[in-house]
Amino acid sequence: GWMPETRVGTWTEAWGRMMMHPIIGWGPYYTAERGIDFWYWPHNLYLYVGNLTGLVGLSCFLWLFWSIWRMTRPRTDTLDAPSYLDGYLLIAHVQMAFFVIDQFKIEYLRNYNYPYQVWLMFAMWTAAYRVRQDQLRAGGTRS
Repeated sequence: GWMPETRVGTWTEAWGRMMMHPIIGWGPYYTAERGIDFWYWPHNLYLYVGNLTGLVGLSCFLWLFWSIWRMTRPRTDTLDAPSYLDGYLLIAHVQMAFFVIDQFKIEYLRNYNYPYQVWLMFAMWTAAYRVRQDQLRAGGTRS
């Protein structure tokens, strides 16, 4: 189906591990462990966050994504809108869609540098939205 064949076992193991501590998760460390089974990296952001913070933390993280998705909803369908920010919010919405889908196959939290770029991207989307809201309240379409 929609799951890559090479990830079926790993994602199944990650789901099982998440369900051992479904409320609060395992804490801020994910390690490959040996025992009866060998737990591999899930390479899936949602399973990774679910393992670390449980269903509560995963729900908060998905709520953050949903909030940003709604916030970046474009007011235009063209990049040459009267306001530069409207065009940028269209691009931000596309970036967000690609990011949300891409995280099914890789998670960014395990890397030491990449998380900063992701959170900077979230911050830029939020800042663009806030500036555009200020412009709309002021009654202008400044570029």
